[in-house]
Amino acid sequence: MKGCRRTEHGCRAAFLALLLTLCAMLLPSPALAEIKTVESEGAYTMEGGLEESPAIAKARARENALRNASNQAGVFVESIFMTRNSRLTRDEVHVISSTVLDVRDETFSTEAAGSQAIRYHCRLTATVDTTAVTEQLQRSKEDLDAAVQRNKLLEEENAKIAAEIENLKQQFAQAANDAERATIRAKARLNEASFSGNELVRQGNILRDRGASRQAIECYQQALALSSQSAIAYFSMGFAYQDLKDYENAMRCYQQALALGLDYAGVHAQLGGLYWRQTDYTRAVAEYDRAIAEIHDNASLYAMRGYCHELLHNYGEAIADYEDALRLNPGQKLARDGMERIQWLME
Repeated sequence: MKGCRRTEHGCRAAFLALLLTLCAMLLPSPALAEIKTVESEGAYTMEGGLEESPAIAKARARENALRNASNQAGVFVESIFMTRNSRLTRDEVHVISSTVLDVRDETFSTEAAGSQAIRYHCRLTATVDTTAVTEQLQRSKEDLDAAVQRNKLLEEENAKIAAEIENLKQQFAQAANDAERATIRAKARLNEASFSGNELVRQGNILRDRGASRQAIECYQQALALSSQSAIAYFSMGFAYQDLKDYENAMRCYQQALALGLDYAGVHAQLGGLYWRQTDYTRAVAEYDRAIAEIHDNASLYAMRGYCHELLHNYGEAIADYEDALRLNPGQKLARDGMERIQWLME
């Protein structure tokens, strides 16, 4: 009898060992992960007479280096998706490469660039881990689309800020008197605050895309402390509050972004979703109307507007929206299920 127990125990141990071996074989091996190293440079010229901040000048050089590094990382990220027969837009590749880029080292140097100008150089080394790229594959299409929207808005705003500071440098060189120069310097200070705020928004977006929404909110709040009129900071913070299911603060952020002039389809789409959560389907439809007026090829927007119409018993409008959603994406589940429900009601 004891021998039988020993044999039974041995069989169980052998079975567990085999099971663990199989699990180890099925799980992705860390050894298979590939790490790509990226090196890049960026520069920025600070005009001494404009009294620019050396710290901000360094940050501008670093931003340019990061942009170059992200472009290089994008080539690597795109190659990973191509080997998996996945297709990404250029904007999606850019968002993912920015998110997974991990800066390991950075150095700064300066050189004279005229009688009062100093040119700052930033050289940085960063890595991209295929494991981090794979994690980005788990993001929903809606979440990735939203990240692309935020990134585009931020890049557009950064381009305006960069163009403005260069224009201010030209104005300063042509200023006729001290009063004009003082006015231009004051505008340069505001430009630097906007730049610093946007840098914090960028950091917040990366944290949020990595799943650290609470830390992202801290970055957005710091950005607003520097530039209280930053609609992009409010817009981005709304997403982070939604991650935490704090829908009241998310609503407040989106409404503030609108009040500051960000009359943008992405804002209306998020407000539509929040009104839907509040069962205010009429206001949700109105927000989706505004979003769809700007974006005509988003199946999810049509499906959500159709769902709200269905809940309001506007079945004709619901069917039209569901049909548009399925035309854009035949696999759109919300639209497909909605069509089946309405057809069942009408039988």
